[in-house]
Amino acid sequence: MITKLANTRIPQLLGYLQKWLPMSNPVYSLIHRNDLTKNVWPRIEVFVDNAEFGADTSVICVNKDYYPPPFDKTYLMFSRNSRNLHLMLLQSGIIDWSRKGIMFEAVPKLLVPVVESVCKTRDVILQFKDYVRMYFNANTNIDKVQQVDTHSLPSGLTVGKLEPSHSPILQRNWMASSYTPTPIFTNTLKYCDSVAISDECGRVVAYTVHKEYGDIGYGFVDEKYRNGNLFNYVGKILFLRILTSGKYPPESIYGVIQDENNRMIVNAETFGLERTSFELNWLVFGNSHV
Repeated sequence: MITKLANTRIPQLLGYLQKWLPMSNPVYSLIHRNDLTKNVWPRIEVFVDNAEFGADTSVICVNKDYYPPPFDKTYLMFSRNSRNLHLMLLQSGIIDWSRKGIMFEAVPKLLVPVVESVCKTRDVILQFKDYVRMYFNANTNIDKVQQVDTHSLPSGLTVGKLEPSHSPILQRNWMASSYTPTPIFTNTLKYCDSVAISDECGRVVAYTVHKEYGDIGYGFVDEKYRNGNLFNYVGKILFLRILTSGKYPPESIYGVIQDENNRMIVNAETFGLERTSFELNWLVFGNSHV
């Protein structure tokens, strides 16, 4: 039976999803972030096909008002049973098939055929598809992170964090900024943790963020300082903060990296994240009947 979960059931669902980390990310992390902010941001609805959270429970998370229309509802999912997920996607009241654009986010590679099959029956056409590879926390612990070489911080630089007012900096330096609306950056910096380094004039020269989807991302170092090991410096502080906060299971830490980004791959491996065959796919379908 398909059930829309009440907020009071979210902690139980998180307990179920935590058992399947890291494979249950980013669904786990998005729901966890929602729980930490008391459903302020991101705003979500959660549907399950087994309210007792049995071993094969499928989960669909509706991310509301994250993007502007027509993508003000997007869909993330976790399932260990493709058939059950297929039946769930066909149920009315979960996916809004009346929209001009329908986006499925961070879909595990094994579940992509399920989504495509259901969309075919709904006569919506695939318009965009892309993926990133997950780097899981295989060997990330406090001892491992403390051993990361950072050198001393150069004179004149100070450590702080990014504020919502810094969202234009994220937007300017993020490779996907052309289709990432400004409010996403602003809310990420309001509700998520970050580490930043600024120069004597207050100009931010390096940063990284623990994003709402659970990944460590938005990493940036100004070209002037790229030989100064600043990425390891901000990364070390953020990793240790996450691991000692008591809020996040260590196995929930991950990164998403494009296969050709060798610099980021090396940085991820420095902190104990390992390359996997696990891919997350973004699929956008168009509805020609609207």
